[in-house]
This record gives sequence, C-alpha cells and structure tokens, in this order.
Amino acid sequence: MQKLKDALADEVEDVIYSRRLTDSPSCLIAPEGGVDMHMERVLKLHQKYDGNTKPVLEINADHALVKKIEDGNKGELADYAYLLLDLATVSQGLPVKDPARMSRIITSLV
Repeated sequence: MQKLKDALADEVEDVIYSRRLTDSPSCLIAPEGGVDMHMERVLKLHQKYDGNTKPVLEINADHALVKKIEDGNKGELADYAYLLLDLATVSQGLPVKDPARMSRIITSLV
C-alpha cells in the first residue's frame, strides 16, 4: 500500500483499501473535509474556483488487477498505480491526464 501511495504522491492525497468495492479495481473519493471532484469541477467552471483537491484512491484488495500489482515487480508498480488511478478517473466520467500513458500500460498488460 505504501508503495502505491509513494508512486501517486503527486496525484492523490491517500490510497486506502475499500470495503465497498466488489467488481471495480478502484474508485476516487473526496478526502475527508475536501471538495467532491464533481463539485470542484462545477465551481471551477462557474465561480473561478482555483482549488485543487487531491482525491483519495480506494482500491479493491480482492480484485485480480490489484493482486497482480501487489505480486508484481518494482519496475511495473508505478505503471500499475497510474492505471488504477486512470481507471478510477474514467469511471468517474472525467478525462485522464495522460491517455497515451494509459494506452501504453493497457497494451503492455494485454
């Protein structure tokens, strides 16, 4: 878990195990006391809000992808960490920051 936090330190506030995810490998939530991602997006559009709340990445410890990451080698860890982040971002209906990176990681898995 700490390795994922370290790999994503610039992107997320924290990485935690989820007790509610069953099918998805990951999701993004607002940090405690933080602004929800969708609300932040609305505020930026309509009120010139310039806050940049880092989300919390929740991961499903029982998901096959998460298990592969935990068993994988160090060289792949950062890529897989970003893949979990990107998958959670897409599932929130938001654009990923680096689609080329996401495509490269998915291609290497296939």
